[in-house]
Amino acid sequence: MATAATHDGSVLVPAQQDAWTQVLDVRDLASWIIGCIEHPVSGIFNVSGPATPLARHLATARSVAGHTGPLVAVTNEWLVAHEVHGWAGPRSLPLWLDSPGSEGFAARSTTAAVGAGLACRPLRQTLTDVLAWEISRDHVESRLAGLEPAEERLLIEEAGG
Repeated sequence: MATAATHDGSVLVPAQQDAWTQVLDVRDLASWIIGCIEHPVSGIFNVSGPATPLARHLATARSVAGHTGPLVAVTNEWLVAHEVHGWAGPRSLPLWLDSPGSEGFAARSTTAAVGAGLACRPLRQTLTDVLAWEISRDHVESRLAGLEPAEERLLIEEAGG
């Protein structure tokens, strides 16, 4: 959202705003794993960040990036028809899944992991730090995931945005 692909700042997003996200900062995961080694912990854990509605996640991302452009919301069916892939990899839309049966994928309970010492920093802090890292990167190499700016621009145009 900090580097929108269009002149008016439009960004392509899934229309399914009631979906959930669970982002875990790798620094929090590493800290928890080290803690589990230093103070032995055993068990079965769902280790992830707190479940956050996609709409709130996107609002936080917009705020962190200072994004004020339009969000161009498209349905799952539209994304699939336009060969956009979910989650990761080339030509993908992060945080979006179109797999029947994955509706609860990003809404798993992490109560056991939190009880075993997992502490997650706020989503805003993770997004702020990731944006700072992204801005500092050398952008010569192409992305291994997400939409290239030209791809996103064409998709937004096709969506009528």
